[in-house]
Amino acid sequence: MKKIAALMTAVLVLALAASAPAVVINEFMYSTEGGNAFIELYNRSGAPVDVSGWKLRTSNAAANDWSAAFYTVPAATTLAVGEFYLIASQDVFVTVPDVEQPFTLPNPIGTPNKCVGVQLTDGTDPIDTVLYGDGAVAASGNIVDDAGSQAAADQVDVENVQIGGGAAKDLSVSKGFSLRRSLDGGPKGSDGNGWDTNTSSNDFVAAIGGDASPKNRAGTPVTLSVFEIE
Repeated sequence: MKKIAALMTAVLVLALAASAPAVVINEFMYSTEGGNAFIELYNRSGAPVDVSGWKLRTSNAAANDWSAAFYTVPAATTLAVGEFYLIASQDVFVTVPDVEQPFTLPNPIGTPNKCVGVQLTDGTDPIDTVLYGDGAVAASGNIVDDAGSQAAADQVDVENVQIGGGAAKDLSVSKGFSLRRSLDGGPKGSDGNGWDTNTSSNDFVAAIGGDASPKNRAGTPVTLSVFEIE
């Protein structure tokens, strides 16, 4: 029985790995009161990935659909195995990220029961999507993830999000925290890189205040500036 269970576990892990994209949205901070935000991408695969021309776009409760891209990755950009790529609006960090780009991410606070999101595309098709919202998140129009789902189970509820390996907490009234993927292959709540089951509520935990430390391409944690921490 133990051998069968181990085999089934291995098959499940392989199935998840096969269905998950090579490059994911690994950590992000949606817009604070100062209008600042960041997105950290991560190559979770075992091979380099050419991300030239890939785009980031958002959706929000008002638009009820995916917007035009707010950032396009420059030509000749390849992420090595395990490499990060950090895009941030100005003044978010003490030190500069890989790219400074003025943008905001939808802030769901004060708009309960609405789904918002951020999405990475290859210029045409969705590669990775993270859906999140405030309260009992509901489906919203054309906002879907890369698996084509609007289900509440696929959305991170910022009123009930887990802090690392600890208990869930209401972060709907906080600023300066980020949503971060759990450890690849590890249990929910083990902060790490790249865990992706295409179900955002299972994949993401929160890093509050100064615990948010996305990495640039050199793998160096980049610290948030003081005014972004509450």
